[in-house]
Amino acid sequence: MKCSVCNTEIKANYCENCGQQYTKKKLTFKSLLTDVMSSLTDVEKNVFLNIYQIISYPNKIINGYWNGFRGYYYKPGKMLFYFVTIAGLSSLLLDSTIFGLTFSAQNTISTELLFVILFFPILTLSNYITYRKHKRTFIEHASATIYLISSFGIVILIFQNLFILLKLSDKQDGYWALILTTLIIVWNSFLYTSSKKFLNLFFNIILEYFVLIVLILTLVGLSYLGGTVSINAD
Repeated sequence: MKCSVCNTEIKANYCENCGQQYTKKKLTFKSLLTDVMSSLTDVEKNVFLNIYQIISYPNKIINGYWNGFRGYYYKPGKMLFYFVTIAGLSSLLLDSTIFGLTFSAQNTISTELLFVILFFPILTLSNYITYRKHKRTFIEHASATIYLISSFGIVILIFQNLFILLKLSDKQDGYWALILTTLIIVWNSFLYTSSKKFLNLFFNIILEYFVLIVLILTLVGLSYLGGTVSINAD
């Protein structure tokens, strides 16, 4: 039997040239189901492994991505895809709320996409302004924001739904958004602050919070005047 990919003669269960697996077993419903389930399990395992690595070693993962080391860990776009997917499922379960916030844009866009459109650029801009002395481009700051908000967002959504299921929280409790924002700002401080002294880290956290609040107030003012988007949190 020759490999269907590289046409190399197969002598065992794997092609010696390209590594493709080969089995002589006939395809059955059981084998198909096993393949599907194992693929889903592998995806889930890899997602949470990447989330753990990003949260535990943000400097290693994000700086590595900036410096061209890509392919071993999930790229920002893949993390964003999983975040939007899980956020979409959560939004359906929680009646179009996400992190305790209710968005409306004249029913023209989904809740999770509106969250991404509004919060990613705001958090990236606050990050960019706060740490502009590091001379990173806006796109580099955006990639860091995607990594952090996707990783923490997935974890918080899981906890939020669990708390709601256990009746420890309400779907419109806005403190989930505050927790998410705080974690991202704190991790930004760890990522960008060269000196890890507490006072330096704390100062940068407060500074980015201030910048973020100014940006949000500006956005809310413009949105209110335009009457196109509303955000409610109880």
